[in-house]
Amino acid sequence: MVILNYKNRYMIILDVIPLEDCREYYWTLDGEKQGNKVWFSEAKNVIIKLIKNEFDYGDENIYSYEIYTQHFLPKWVYRGKDFTMICVDTQTDGNKFLSIYSNEKEIKHD
Repeated sequence: MVILNYKNRYMIILDVIPLEDCREYYWTLDGEKQGNKVWFSEAKNVIIKLIKNEFDYGDENIYSYEIYTQHFLPKWVYRGKDFTMICVDTQTDGNKFLSIYSNEKEIKHD
């Protein structure tokens, strides 16, 4: 259990968000705000196709998570020297994770 002081109100948070290791995937973000997603795949070319709008969902394996935004989290994307941690909502069964991605495998939008 975590007790947080948010805007002079004390809140009890019963959920602890588990870590998810996604360092094996190539990935990209379409933004860092509510409603944005992290897209990831085992193949680099799939992410590049997605960014260039040349992607066909039937051809390749690609996954996405919505960025999990809550008022008790100060931010949702934490960038470090080697890794990035993103608070994600899988949109399945209420699962939420702190997903870790390798910065070497990030494919940035031009």
